[in-house]
Amino acid sequence: MKSRIICIGIILLVAFSLCISDGSETQTPEKTETPEITETPEKSVPTTPPASTTQFPTPAPTTPAPTPPGKKELVINEEKTQNNIVITISKLYYVNEPKYGNSGPLEDHLRVELSIRNDSESTIEFYPNITSVIEDDLKNQYVVLSMPSSKEWGEINPEETREGYITFPRIDENAETITIVLRNDTTAIEFLIDMRNL
Repeated sequence: MKSRIICIGIILLVAFSLCISDGSETQTPEKTETPEITETPEKSVPTTPPASTTQFPTPAPTTPAPTPPGKKELVINEEKTQNNIVITISKLYYVNEPKYGNSGPLEDHLRVELSIRNDSESTIEFYPNITSVIEDDLKNQYVVLSMPSSKEWGEINPEETREGYITFPRIDENAETITIVLRNDTTAIEFLIDMRNL
């Protein structure tokens, strides 16, 4: 009888200890894992958009500086013929260059651009850089300067055209017109030119 009571007591004791251990397990909150928060670096925002998408405003057109009174060149394009020689004066303009062509102080020279065409059947000789002269309406005369020329004048074959320029001193600023005389042994062709716009 005692052994049965002892056995029942042991069973009860074991059952009670199991209950206590189960209760403690249910009372102890399970440990939950908190996700670790990692700081994501902020992306830097570009201060300027990419070059391919950047649109720059079209600059406003610049206004040219006002043109001073008078023109820098005087376009003539006048043609005259004599003895089957055709001379065309295309334009006149001033250049600032050494007095003697390659040396000396700078001064203004008048350049006359022209062409000479030989419409005859024989070779002619024409040296406008030697024989030309200008006379203005104030009766001043200007001989052609022996400056380096843009073309070797001289013998001109039939149907050949020579183009270049000849150089004179600066014309009196009070002169309104000039007469350019271009000549060789058989021909003297004159051009009357208004200088007031040069």
